[in-house]
This record gives sequence, structure tokens and C-alpha cells, in this order.
Amino acid sequence: MQKIDKKVLKNISADNTLAYYLDSHNINNQVLVQDTISHIQTYRSNLFTPLEFLNLLRQHYLFVVNRPDTSEYGGQATDPDETLKELKSLPLTKLQQHILFYFIIKWFGGPGGWSQQTD
Repeated sequence: MQKIDKKVLKNISADNTLAYYLDSHNINNQVLVQDTISHIQTYRSNLFTPLEFLNLLRQHYLFVVNRPDTSEYGGQATDPDETLKELKSLPLTKLQQHILFYFIIKWFGGPGGWSQQTD
């Protein structure tokens, strides 16, 4: 399996340096960062570099957690089907989608992960 085209990947990803992810002021849970980097290097280096994947993950993690749910104020509830539809429309293979979805869930639930930060 080949890596996604660099230009396409850049267009659907955040634009941070590796130093951003390795800074505990930005991401408190450095064990999770290292686990993610290690996983990509060990098992998925044919698909992504660690930085490519972290930038992809960051972009779409923020997309998921920042979807507005204004139902409490009489507005629209966040539609999980629409969120998933958006994620599935990314120009990724099924395997790449699976890896991204797995890590979005892992990062969301991980203690000290992005979900516990104030961005």
C-alpha cells in the first residue's frame, strides 16, 4: 500500500511541526504522543510519516470535537451521521480511514489528551 499523495494529505491536515506535538505545553499526554509515533513508525510507515499522521489526526480530531451542538439553546444538535459522512469523504483508503478513526477515538478518550486541553 502506498502513501497518500503529499499535496492531498497537506490539504486535509494541520500544519504543525513535530516539535509542537512533542511539547507537553501543547499536548500534556506525551506517552500517548510517543505511542502514536511508535505505532506509525512500526506498523504504518508505508502509509504515513509520524508527522504526516499527527497533522492529519490533529485536523480531524478538532473537526470532531468542535462540531457545535446548540440543541441546549433551541438550535441544531450535532448529527453524528453527518460527522461520520464528512470523515468518510476524506480522500483516504479504507485502511487509512480506519487508522484515523481509531486514533481519533483513542486521543479523545486518553487522559491528558487533546480533549482535556483548552485550545
